[in-house]
Amino acid sequence: MSDGFYIKIGDKELGMLPGGILALVLGLAVAGYGAYDYTQQSAAIENSVR
Repeated sequence: MSDGFYIKIGDKELGMLPGGILALVLGLAVAGYGAYDYTQQSAAIENSVR
């Protein structure tokens, strides 16, 4: 059995804390892009209705 939880990226293994931080940053990036895209789509729809 392994000693702990590791995320493997290429030849590098990330421990639980760096892996969790990486997952959090990626999740925030995806959520931020989704919020940006939502506002752009809302503005485009509102401008097309006028």
